[in-house]
Amino acid sequence: MGWDANALRDGQYIDYAADAGELTAVFDAAAREVQRLAGCVDHMLFHGGLDCSWTREFIEEAIGREAVGIFSPEEVRAFVASAKWRDPAGLDENALCMYWSARKFLETCAEHGLGVWME
Repeated sequence: MGWDANALRDGQYIDYAADAGELTAVFDAAAREVQRLAGCVDHMLFHGGLDCSWTREFIEEAIGREAVGIFSPEEVRAFVASAKWRDPAGLDENALCMYWSARKFLETCAEHGLGVWME
């Protein structure tokens, strides 16, 4: 079964929120940074989301809880502040891609005061 995560602003996916135009550039930059760091990216990051279950595993490991539900901007900031990300050294290219996609997604959401829906 699949898993998805989406950034939320005022309860709407940022792709559809009327005031989310500037976030398109923000997530585009995050995705391009992941490509630079890892050579590939979860392509939903360009749109403010994730859709690879491997990103879920990295998020759950880092935040120490299940990555399912709707989380407020405050909760996302708390996740990022207390996250324990593994050292990416030694991850193969595919794992590195998913690691950085997951990390940049959460960090970008926290930085821009976005909530997250994960299911």
